[in-house]
Amino acid sequence: MFKTRLEFKDYVTEKYPGFEPFDSPLWSVEYNSYPSKYFVAITPVNTRSLREYWDWCNNNLKGQLLCYLSDSEELEEWWGFTEESDIIWWKLKWG
Repeated sequence: MFKTRLEFKDYVTEKYPGFEPFDSPLWSVEYNSYPSKYFVAITPVNTRSLREYWDWCNNNLKGQLLCYLSDSEELEEWWGFTEESDIIWWKLKWG
């Protein structure tokens, strides 16, 4: 599932009341980062090594990647991207 920033905010507002304001904990990952423009939902990233995961992301993506939401009950993670072109490569590798 792919959403723009506004679509993601609307989705969160509907599904998780209380997380919609841009000053809620959901958006705290942006504290020292650029705001994400595009959002993608996948089943939680399955990797044996977080270092391997972040090394791959840092070496292969042009923009920034942030995890905004992880729901273990519904097996859903929402990742935010600053560069739309990064989504396809990331999704092919990790999605």
